[in-house]
Amino acid sequence: MKNYKNLYSLNALAVLICLGFVGSLQGCATASSVNMIPDSYDINTKIGSSVYVQVDTSQANTHYHDRVDEGAFQNALKESLIKSGLFEKEATEAAAKYQLLVKITSVGNFWGLTAKLTINTTWTLTDTDTNRAVWKDVVRSEGIATMDDDYGGFKRVSIAYERGISKNIRAGINLLSGAGILTN
Repeated sequence: MKNYKNLYSLNALAVLICLGFVGSLQGCATASSVNMIPDSYDINTKIGSSVYVQVDTSQANTHYHDRVDEGAFQNALKESLIKSGLFEKEATEAAAKYQLLVKITSVGNFWGLTAKLTINTTWTLTDTDTNRAVWKDVVRSEGIATMDDDYGGFKRVSIAYERGISKNIRAGINLLSGAGILTN
């Protein structure tokens, strides 16, 4: 009888370990676009008109490439461009006055008790009528997450990534609004 008791204890322990492992995998989920949208912007000049937005992560040199969620970044960028008032609306590629391409060129990282990601992007705004780049700049940002944000450490990199992208979007929009681009 005693052997069965130990067997049940081992099975219960195995189930708890498996549940803990599955729970930790959920913590490693990719970033959310909602958390990437900045709270505020410093807009100098509104460009108006319409914009088509693209995000490219193909050149991102990071071993956290699975954390670089192109779709989430693109959705956050689209919403931010309209929320900030920099552009009037998002449009299809064929109908837009401007095309904004944001390429993530690198994501440097340090992971420990504090997760710190440095995100470098290149922003290029093209006038679709002339197919000419009217503005281009490199935007650097940093996202940090500490033990206070995620004690277990499973979500720390995602939190740092979301914060870094949010800062990158805010900085890029602020730079673009100060570039002196006027819609004809």
